[in-house]
Amino acid sequence: YAGHQLTEAGEEQAVKRRHAEVVAAAFATADADHAQLGDEPWGAKYVAERHNVRAALGWACTAGEPDVLARLVAAMAQIDSFAQTQHEVLQCEVPMDAIERAAPGLRAAACLEYSWAHYTDGNRVTGTQLALRALEDYRGLGHEAGAYRALAQLIRLYETRPGMQAE
Repeated sequence: YAGHQLTEAGEEQAVKRRHAEVVAAAFATADADHAQLGDEPWGAKYVAERHNVRAALGWACTAGEPDVLARLVAAMAQIDSFAQTQHEVLQCEVPMDAIERAAPGLRAAACLEYSWAHYTDGNRVTGTQLALRALEDYRGLGHEAGAYRALAQLIRLYETRPGMQAE
C-alpha cells in the first residue's frame, strides 16, 4: 500500500534514492569497523542489513549514481564474503561503466570486493581484471593498505589460474 501511495504521489524514485544513499553511507566505515569490532559484532551490525543493501543495490544498478553504486557493490560483496554464502552481488547486473565513473577510492573498494566475489565464483579472469583496476586506483591514491589488499588478491588469483604463476 505504501509503495502504491509513493508511486501515486510521484515520490517513489526520490524515496528509493534516499534509501540507497543512507544504506551506502552506513557502510562507509565497514572496513574500519571490522578491524576494531571483530567478526561477531561486525556481522551483527552489517550482515543484518543485507536486505536493505540488496534493495538499494537493485535501485542503484539502474539509477546512474556511480558513487552510491560503488559503495553498495562493495557493501553487498563484503556481506556475501563475510557470511560465506552464495554471492548475491553476482546476481545483479552491475553496470561497470557506472562504476568506472565513481570516485577513485570508491571505485577501488568496489572493484576489490567485486573481484573477491568473482574469484570465489570461479571467474578468475574477471576477478583479475577487477583486482588490477583496484590496484591501479589504490596506487594512484597513495593508499598503501588498499594496494596491499589488491596485491594479495592478485596473488590468490594468479596462483589459481593455469599459466599465471609467473605473474
